[in-house]
Amino acid sequence: MDKQKNALQVIGWRMWLWLPALLVLSNPNLHALDLLPDFIGYALLLVAIRRLALLDAGFAEVKRAFGRMMWFSLARMIGLVWVYTATSAYEQPTLILSICFVLGVLELWIILPACRQLFGSLSYLAMRSDGKLVFESLRARKIERLMAKMRRWEQAGSLSQSKQLKFDRKIRRLNECPAGDITDHLRRSCQVFAVAKTVLCVLPEFAALAYAPYDAGAIRFNWYIYINGFRAISWVVVMVFGIIWLCRTIAYIRHISNDQPFWECVAEKCCEDALLHPERKPLGRLRSAMVLMTVGFIFFVNFRLDGINYLPSFVAPIAFLGALASLACYLPTAVKIISCVAFAAHAVLSAYAWGLSNQFFCQFDLATYNISWHVRDEYARLVTDMAWPEAIATLLSLIALGLVLFTMINRYAASGGASTRCHSSEELTRERKRKIKGYLLFPTILGVFLLAARIVNCYMLPIFEMIWLVDLFVSLAFAAFASLRVFAVKDELRPERMLLSCDEV
Repeated sequence: MDKQKNALQVIGWRMWLWLPALLVLSNPNLHALDLLPDFIGYALLLVAIRRLALLDAGFAEVKRAFGRMMWFSLARMIGLVWVYTATSAYEQPTLILSICFVLGVLELWIILPACRQLFGSLSYLAMRSDGKLVFESLRARKIERLMAKMRRWEQAGSLSQSKQLKFDRKIRRLNECPAGDITDHLRRSCQVFAVAKTVLCVLPEFAALAYAPYDAGAIRFNWYIYINGFRAISWVVVMVFGIIWLCRTIAYIRHISNDQPFWECVAEKCCEDALLHPERKPLGRLRSAMVLMTVGFIFFVNFRLDGINYLPSFVAPIAFLGALASLACYLPTAVKIISCVAFAAHAVLSAYAWGLSNQFFCQFDLATYNISWHVRDEYARLVTDMAWPEAIATLLSLIALGLVLFTMINRYAASGGASTRCHSSEELTRERKRKIKGYLLFPTILGVFLLAARIVNCYMLPIFEMIWLVDLFVSLAFAAFASLRVFAVKDELRPERMLLSCDEV
């Protein structure tokens, strides 16, 4: 009973994630840019349906579709930012049209079948789990609402004959309407809104076909001069669609959330599924830890423009702390304490260095930095002073990360093969662990070379400012190889061993 209650609580808080996701997705595009990025909404939806995706293959397919939509939305945002920052005003109209049109077609190709699959899977799950409100018809709901209103008026003594006749006409008219459950109606609403949002975002950009900056007289009527008006009209229309869709969807979720037998049955199926597949928990923790490590490696990249690092390095140890939290129950206490102290020290020193850099550019703007050698020398001196402390903290952080990975390999890696005449299973396991540890050799060499190059770059910054490109390329190579190798290590760890030893740690 406690397990079912816990599963019901997990499903409940995941259902609450639908509300911020819907708020983000209902926001229309303004000037081809999304004020509330859609990839955040799709990421929240991925978390919301993750538990249901373990119960039904249809929800698993919807989860994959939402993942693709998340990456498409992120690609749209990055592409439009690149267009507005790195291209000329003459190139922007055509590029914006191309990005919006191509990604819009791909998004509709994915989201329309995903909506159909989502509500079809919900109906199937409700049919298996004694769900009643999912199949409730709109006609029955309206009739029940009218009857409740009439009973209230009868009790209050204010039901006249004219009101009774009006109620009878409404009920007769509703009985003549075609039936249809609320899930099917909401599916159509979602598909209509998806089409409206995508199409009305692309349509104003077609005015770019009439844009002729070099020969304005070649076109009789230049529609592009009215593009801001077209964008405003489409934004208002999509906003109306979005508000209606949001209200209907929230009302639907609030309605089916009252179907207690349905959710209790779903929670019971989740408990049964967890008992049948106990390896999913360690695999999920491993996957989360490796993704967070990859995020940390990405923020090791020194992407510096005009002295400002747009990938702040203090995010890396914070991501490593998240990975450590995911693997905490599988690690000994000493490893957890050492790693936590190293990551925290790296985060504090990196944040302090990043704050000093930002404070410097608050005192001296970029224009002064670009024309004044005195200001550049002062900035180079600031960077040089922080080079050794930050490098030592980074080295300690990488050592702690290696300690975590080596501990996981020693405890949970196995050969996967039976003993032979020449070698026992323990010897094969030791050989396999040695080979897995060899995966980390090349990223370790790259990490040491990265720290050395970063210190050399700091001391050469006053002499040769473009030396930071060496740091950029080395950090990119380190991030790529380290990310690939940690996922290779993940594939070699045995979840059954993690399950056996989790209670012992």
